[in-house]
Amino acid sequence: MAGGGRVGYRTARTFADRGHYVTVIEPEPERAAEIRGENLSVIEGDATEPDVLRQAVTDETDAVAALTSDGETNLAIALAARRLAPGDARVVARVHIEPSPALAELVEDVTFVSQSSVAAAVSALGGGSPAALREAVGDLEVYEMRVADDAPVAGKTVEEADLPAGCLVVAAAGGDRSVGPDTVLHAGGSYVVAVDADAAEAAFDAFEGPRR
Repeated sequence: MAGGGRVGYRTARTFADRGHYVTVIEPEPERAAEIRGENLSVIEGDATEPDVLRQAVTDETDAVAALTSDGETNLAIALAARRLAPGDARVVARVHIEPSPALAELVEDVTFVSQSSVAAAVSALGGGSPAALREAVGDLEVYEMRVADDAPVAGKTVEEADLPAGCLVVAAAGGDRSVGPDTVLHAGGSYVVAVDADAAEAAFDAFEGPRR
């Protein structure tokens, strides 16, 4: 895990609390000391430096996440990690742009909506499964919702969709594509949605149309 800030720390904590071995690379000495005091393995250094990254990425690594606050830095880390990690390891980068097709072949990319970034990171690292997402969102319910042809959200971006409060679209079903504010919710498409119990009915109405 590259980056020990809010997103990186909370994502690392989610997996560590559930028994996974997690190493965090953090360049700031004070922050590294804080994280180390909470029983996370920490490497103090710059994850863009190959010698530092090699300390964390081994033949036994099953996932790498570049979760610093800088998207370009994260892409550089992710591309280097792809060369070092085993072929079946998931490599996730926190970015705010749509990756090119060539880049998408190398990195399981995550495009974050700011308030959902931890949930999106956990979902991506877990392969997009609802079970992994539940670890991140706690008491929220997680559903797979299909957009009906005449649904209120059909053809709109997440930002335009006017979703009910407490409703968060995290990923395309199957985990092959994460969701950002500019993602279009296509009719016929299915999406992983985390939602407060009180807002579930309104969320289903938005995706599937009012029930008749």
